[in-house]
Amino acid sequence: MSECLKEFGKFNSFKLPGSPVLNRRTPSSQFVLDALKELEHPSAQDIVDWIRDKHPNTKRGGSLTSVYRSLNALVEQGELKPINFNDGHVRYEPISQNRDHHHHFICVRCNAVALLNTCPLEPFIKQLTPDFKVLYHNLEIFGHCTACQSKAQ
Repeated sequence: MSECLKEFGKFNSFKLPGSPVLNRRTPSSQFVLDALKELEHPSAQDIVDWIRDKHPNTKRGGSLTSVYRSLNALVEQGELKPINFNDGHVRYEPISQNRDHHHHFICVRCNAVALLNTCPLEPFIKQLTPDFKVLYHNLEIFGHCTACQSKAQ
């Protein structure tokens, strides 16, 4: 493995010190996965709000701390990927064999999100394959949607 890739691994870890790896489904992690089936690109707070709405009698599983712990473990296990839409929140998306690989166009005016169903990064990623196991990658493109372009004119 190249020295550059070894250094990359030191600084790009999603595991927080002391965060457990979930080898079993806790109620909190199951709530998180259930929320992700219904919500598009939710933040941790969006997930907490969903849990509290759907399971009002839940105590620990609906806390922000429990949700973050579950999100971190699910990212580490390769079930979720974090996404940054530059709106001040980390958002999450499932990594699924049943879902097409995609990237995002984000409107900086109205925050609309559109999917880009092709991946311009695949040729580059294939060059890394011998030395680096890619779990996921993100590409977000920021601009103005058609509706916002029309409003500006």
